[in-house]
Amino acid sequence: MKTKLLLSLLLAISFTNVSYASTTLNYVKPTDLEQHCRAKLPLLPYAFDATTRKFYTFNAGSSSESAEANPSQIISTTAKLEDLNLLEACRCNSYISKRGIFGAETTNVKRSSWAGFFLNDICEHTIVTKINSVQGGGITSIEYCGIEKSEYESRNMTLAQFKDIDQNNNCRIDGGRETCKMNLVAAQVKCQANPQANIDDNLNPVTGNPATELGISRSCSNLPYFGCLSKDKPEYLDIEPGYTAESLDVNKVLKTDGQIGFQGIDDQGAGTNNPAINFLLYIINTLANLSFLVAVFMLIMAGFYTVIASGNTESTDRAKSAIIYFVMAVACTLLSYSIVAVIKALIYS
Repeated sequence: MKTKLLLSLLLAISFTNVSYASTTLNYVKPTDLEQHCRAKLPLLPYAFDATTRKFYTFNAGSSSESAEANPSQIISTTAKLEDLNLLEACRCNSYISKRGIFGAETTNVKRSSWAGFFLNDICEHTIVTKINSVQGGGITSIEYCGIEKSEYESRNMTLAQFKDIDQNNNCRIDGGRETCKMNLVAAQVKCQANPQANIDDNLNPVTGNPATELGISRSCSNLPYFGCLSKDKPEYLDIEPGYTAESLDVNKVLKTDGQIGFQGIDDQGAGTNNPAINFLLYIINTLANLSFLVAVFMLIMAGFYTVIASGNTESTDRAKSAIIYFVMAVACTLLSYSIVAVIKALIYS
């Protein structure tokens, strides 16, 4: 495989760390989440009257009609998307249908109505940007950011396309690889609408041997062979036959296989739903359990041979050997559990 193939694989798993404002929520254990939501959902600042189709905001416990509660207004402002109480509602989205979870609602102006109609779509505009944890102590807090509607509409993209491009999860399109992927998506959209479309503006010119010897042009038919390396626009990848730029996108392959990859985080979790890691932990746990059973068996055998020895040298030697095997099995068991603990600690950190 040629040099550009290796560069593509390396760059596919790298991203630029850029700091942006975000909102931090303390981590809540799944077992405590419902109780937490019963305390937080009544603080949602928005309500909706399903009868009159009017929106309301809450201030000092009283509601007033306001366009500020209109979902179209909220997804147009980062500060509103990153409001602490709104993010708490997003975290509690799976509980909003539970009776009484919003507290007492005695009028048609209800937080539950607003959440039932609009919360899910609004929460799609928020993502987890960072997991904070203590080494060996698990997750402590989670940082969220909001994606303004203008961020993707101004680039003629869908929200899903924007989130796929935003690989460092900061709700922005940064330079380098993310800008390159944005140009690649733009070229794909053009080609889907018109296979003969001119996509020269979205791709880097093809220079060198591929252009002179192979006659490679920046056309829709050749688009699968353009990928993001080091520039702001996709470059032609001089790769082996049978490969395409998409097949080299490691992050996309991991997502397709249901893995977290290098940038996604589901809900409050960390990278713990990676099948390869889970399988490794399963094997180590299995070996640890087997080692424990062997240790117990060897301890029993050592006791048995000690009882029946009565001065018999052969039985005494067998008892000593059983004790040695017992110690080795215990050591293997402790080592296995230590390896599992270290791997989990690395995942959550």
